[in-house]
Parts: sequence; C-alpha cells; structure tokens
Amino acid sequence: MAGLLIRELQLRGLVEKIIIVCPANLSFQWQRELKEKFDEKYVVLKGGDIHDQFGVNQWLEHKKIITSFDLAKRDEILAGLRQVQWDLVIVDEAHRMSWTPPARKTAHYWLEVNAMTRPMQVREEIKPYGENTS
Repeated sequence: MAGLLIRELQLRGLVEKIIIVCPANLSFQWQRELKEKFDEKYVVLKGGDIHDQFGVNQWLEHKKIITSFDLAKRDEILAGLRQVQWDLVIVDEAHRMSWTPPARKTAHYWLEVNAMTRPMQVREEIKPYGENTS
C-alpha cells in the first residue's frame, strides 16, 4: 500500500523528499520491495553511515531514505533530521509511537514528525489501536 501511495504522489508531483521510518530489522526488506515492485531506489541510513560522514548531513544528501526508529529518535540524530523539510514521512509499525502511559515520550516524536513535514496527512487504518478484535 505504501509503495502505491508513494508512486501516486510522485506522479502528481507532490512528493520528492521521502523518509520511511521502520524497525531496523525491516529496513532492507523495505528497500528490496520498493526496488523490486516499483523500481524505486532508497538509501538505508544507519548510525555508522552518519558518524562516518561527520560534518555532512546525510539526511540532506539523499531524497529517498529508509531508517530505523532507534536511530531517528536519538537526540543527536534529531538535530540533522530537523534541518530537512520532508514531503512524505511513512512510519511502519506506527503503533510504537502511540501516546499511552507510561510511553508519553512518544508524543514528542509525533510532534517532531509533524514539524518536519508539509501539512498533508494520509493514514491507513485497519482498526484503531487497542480496539478489541472480536
């Protein structure tokens, strides 16, 4: 679904700078599937990539990026992320960012995402988080 959304928004000329934030173990799966199914090339950025290029904001260097929650939420990484005006932010496993006690800190990350993107919001909701499945 996300690949179709990306393709449609690109065809309409609405997005160019895209970041996908997901669990680290899914980064290369996202990269592979976007390449195989949509012929889209994304860079997977890891902590080592950023530290190896000290002084260069890797978030500004690439237009299509996949990164992990764990990397994106680090304070020293957020400074570089804030410098980018993302056209589209896709959050896989977004329930990890839910704002429920004691995880109120995750609300901070939603505010960060909102501050870094243009005002366009598309959500795919199957069932509200925490709702009974029966």
